[in-house]
Amino acid sequence: MNIFQQFIKSLYSPKHIGFFRFQGIGQTISYVFFVMLISCSPFVIYSTHMTTSVLGDLQTSIKKDLPSFTIEDGILTSSFTKTKVAQNGDTEIIFDPSGTVSAIDIQNKEQAIGLLKNEIVLSIQGQTQSFPYLFPTAKNVTNEQVVSYIDTLQSYLVIFLPVLFLMYYLFVSAVGFIKVSIFAALGSLMNKGLKRKIEYRHSFRIAAYAITPSIVIMTILGFAHIQLPYSFLLNWLLTILMMYFTIRAIPLPKSKI
Repeated sequence: MNIFQQFIKSLYSPKHIGFFRFQGIGQTISYVFFVMLISCSPFVIYSTHMTTSVLGDLQTSIKKDLPSFTIEDGILTSSFTKTKVAQNGDTEIIFDPSGTVSAIDIQNKEQAIGLLKNEIVLSIQGQTQSFPYLFPTAKNVTNEQVVSYIDTLQSYLVIFLPVLFLMYYLFVSAVGFIKVSIFAALGSLMNKGLKRKIEYRHSFRIAAYAITPSIVIMTILGFAHIQLPYSFLLNWLLTILMMYFTIRAIPLPKSKI
C-alpha cells in the first residue's frame, strides 16, 4: 500500500491504522513528513499570495494613486499634507505624512498598508506589524526610488520565499514528531487499559497515522480562514479518539492454556 492509499485509509479506518503498526519505521517517518507537508500548505499558499499581492498593490498605488513624497532620515514628507486612502486590489493603502494616523488606527484592517509619518504599518487579518523607514543605500528616498526598491524585493522573493517555507516546514515537522511521540506514550497507557499487547514502537506507528484526521480538518479550516475556539484541544481530542479506536480494534492476545 503506497503513501496515498495509507493517507486515505487513515482518515476513517482504525482497523487499517492498526495494521500499519507492523511496517518499517522508515515508511512511518516518511508518512509523518508527508502529512506535515499537507499541514503547511495553507500557510505556504496564503503567504505567497499575500506577499505578492501586497507588494504589487503598494507599487501600483505609489505609481498611480499617491502623491509624490520623500522619505528623509526615516520621516515621510510630502507637499500633500492630508491623509489619503486608496484601494488597490485587495489592499487598502493609507498615506499619511501629517502624523494623524497611527498604527492603532490600522490594526483592525483585513489587508492594509499604512505609509505613516515615521513608519510603515502592515495589517493582515487584524495582525499588525510596524517597520521604520530604513533604506540601506540612501538616507533620502523618493517615491520613484521606493517603486524601484519594490521591484528589487519582488525579484528576491523567488529565493526568499522557498527558504522561508523550507524553514517553516522543518519546524512544523519537528513539532509533528514531538506530537507523535507524546501520542505514542498516551497509546501505551491506553494499551494497558485495553489489555492489548503492543509495544511503544507499535504505538508510535499508530500515532503517526492517527494524526491524519485532525491534520486534514485543521488544514481545511486553514484554507477557509476559520479560527475555532480551543482548536488546539479539538486537534488533540480527535487524535486521541482515533488512537483509542485503533488500539481497541486490535485483537486481544490469545490466552495461554
